[in-house]
Amino acid sequence: MSAKIGCNVGGVYTNILTYADDVVLLAPSWRALQYLINMLADCATTIDMLCNIDKTVCMIYPPKDKRKVVKSTFPAFKLGNMDLKFVAEFRYLGHIITNDEHDDKDVARDVRAMFTNILARRFSSCSGPVKTVLFRTYCICFYMELWQCYTRCAINRLRSSYIRCMKIFFNYSKYYSVTAMLLELGLPSFDTLLHNSRIRFVNQVQCTQNSIIAQLRLIL
Repeated sequence: MSAKIGCNVGGVYTNILTYADDVVLLAPSWRALQYLINMLADCATTIDMLCNIDKTVCMIYPPKDKRKVVKSTFPAFKLGNMDLKFVAEFRYLGHIITNDEHDDKDVARDVRAMFTNILARRFSSCSGPVKTVLFRTYCICFYMELWQCYTRCAINRLRSSYIRCMKIFFNYSKYYSVTAMLLELGLPSFDTLLHNSRIRFVNQVQCTQNSIIAQLRLIL
């Protein structure tokens, strides 16, 4: 952040996101990002670390307003003497991020990630309460808070998959009432999960902003 380069969010320059050994650099221009890459390389050298070129990629987000597009192609970024490759999508911390900011591929990933068939084979003889705990653990943990741009077809496919997996795991017939099943099991509907995740995310962001403001007031 000391470089004063990055995405200005509420007056705070955000240019790096880290989780364990995964690092994301953010910059508003090609030159700014190359500057941050150089800084990262220098810092890595100082602490005797290396960046894995094979796992390091670059993604450019074009402006939504096509009139603001300056160029469609850019020179390759360099990390040391090596060129970095450009990608249109990338899996980061298990989530699929695309440069068109559409979430359909990440929604499809959740459809494929349903564990119900495995659960049905391994835990078919478990009691109802145990099955409910397993289902909440493995089939309700959608990280949908940041989904903003997706097609109705994609979200409907995930909704149908959620209901189908629930019926398979709890041995309900294909044509059993969904409402009755949810009431009997005490499980939330897909739309409830979607709504609650968004509300929870907004509340967390507001709490974070209030915490930052409070810290700034203490400093001042």
